[in-house]
Parts: sequence; C-alpha cells; structure tokens
Amino acid sequence: MYGYVLQDPANLIDPSGNCPTCIIGAVVGGIVQGGLNAYQGYTGGARTDQIILSSFGGLAIGATTGAIGGATGLLGGTAAASIGAGLNNALNQAIYGNGSFNPSSMGQAALIGGAFGGIGATATASGFSSLLTPQGVGALSGVIGPLAGSSAASGIPNRCSK
Repeated sequence: MYGYVLQDPANLIDPSGNCPTCIIGAVVGGIVQGGLNAYQGYTGGARTDQIILSSFGGLAIGATTGAIGGATGLLGGTAAASIGAGLNNALNQAIYGNGSFNPSSMGQAALIGGAFGGIGATATASGFSSLLTPQGVGALSGVIGPLAGSSAASGIPNRCSK
C-alpha cells in the first residue's frame, strides 16, 4: 500500500510526488509490451492498421502495469501483471478476432501473466537484491507478467487476413 515510500510512511516521504520506479516501470513496460504486440502482429501477417492499434494498446497496458508495479511492490505488480495480460489478450482478440471472443484464452493469459510476473520478478530480484527496492521488484513484475501472458496466449491468430 505504501510502496512509494518503501512501506515506511512514518519515516519516509515522497513530497515531490515523483516515484522513480513508477516512471521506469511505465517506460519499460510500455515500450516492451507495445513492441511485442507489433512484432506478434507483423509475424502473424496482420494489416498495418491492426498492428498500430495493437501496439498502442500494448503500450498503454504495459505502461500502466509497470507503473502500478513500481508504486505497489511485488504483490501489486503481480496483480497488475495478471490483469494486464488478460486485457492485452482481450485487446488483441478484439483487433484480430473477426468478431469472435474466447474468454478462456483471456483467462489463460491472465493466469500465466500473474504467475510469471511474480516468479520472474522474484527470481530477477534475488540476483540483484542489493540493487532493487521492493518497488523495483514490483515494476519488474508489472513488466514481465504481461509479456509472458502475451507470448503464451496472445489472442493473435497465426495468420491474420491482410
């Protein structure tokens, strides 16, 4: 809850309202998720307008989950990763699905995103424990989870119509 002050609001404050891990998580999450959506659309043979929509949607989702993870730490980042992966899957189903929607694919992406968000961030942080704050781990979780969920259950058909 008080991730922006390392869970110690009595002794630490953030009067400027700047949260460096929020900003880093948002930038990295947005760039990576938007780029992954573009790559998946391109390799899937999608039309240019579909790739652009998916890329900007992925950018927004990745930036949001990365920022939430950066603000809240691992637990919040894992939850954001799960929700972000599910939303990214739904976004891509809406763009590429020709009117069909598969809720189980969205659920699968959310489960994978949450699991990999938590596991990936924790494993990464254990190797760099002296460098990462709890918010840094949360930002990693918010970035890693949607990527894993998107890769496993992208919502993008193998061959999109051109």
